[in-house]
Amino acid sequence: MRSSEVLAFMAVLTATPSLAGEPLTKEKLDARDASGLVELLLEPATAREVVDATVQPLWGPPDTWRATFLGRAQPIGTDTCLRKRFWVTLTGTPDGEFIRKDMQETEDLVVLQPGKRATLASCATAEGYVNAAYLANRFYQVATYRMFRRMMSDAAGKGSLSFRLRCSDKGGDACSDPRAALASLPVDKLFSVSVLNVEKRQMEGMSKGVLTHPPIAIGKPYTVEISFGPSGNDSKSWRVYWTMVPDKKPVVELKRQTVYYH
Repeated sequence: MRSSEVLAFMAVLTATPSLAGEPLTKEKLDARDASGLVELLLEPATAREVVDATVQPLWGPPDTWRATFLGRAQPIGTDTCLRKRFWVTLTGTPDGEFIRKDMQETEDLVVLQPGKRATLASCATAEGYVNAAYLANRFYQVATYRMFRRMMSDAAGKGSLSFRLRCSDKGGDACSDPRAALASLPVDKLFSVSVLNVEKRQMEGMSKGVLTHPPIAIGKPYTVEISFGPSGNDSKSWRVYWTMVPDKKPVVELKRQTVYYH
């Protein structure tokens, strides 16, 4: 990249945004209307793909807000959709205006319920998008998500299950019928399908005891954790766990618990 291009790029990052020639102030952010920020904060090619936008203050740092922009969802398989998510951090200046501090780009994916095909229309209205795993584990994440969808569908039926099922809800009665609990999990509250190698390794260049999970290896066990946001009158959250071990029937554990989110 030429020096002139670097300077132009830095100018975009640090310039004070303006709406119709006016500075971006906290009053405008308090209005929570992120639609007016799309063309202001994103490059034109990116802005044209945005179909939804939100803005909210960040917990913790003062005078720091985050605008979130969702790109148009696309089919990437017969039952799987992918969309881009752009996170723009805005920070306050001493004169009361806000500037763009940084931007991150991530991807969300969803696996549709059994029998439903991924199209532009079905991807646009699908519920249950989760943050896509990094590429080394994404195959296992999608396969696990698809298996989970099948588990929910099977639990709603009357046939025998291909997995063992446990359910716990301390102080509540959500697990009086574990099968019904699994079948009726609130997919619209689903936000994470996490898969991790059961093995841990010392992180290179880090102090002793700092461990990491290497990418999942073919034919090796890995753990699953599926997370939902608060739901129901008790505002508790569901978590679903199991360990995938080759040639073994998984033991699926549902837990309903109070989770504090920031």
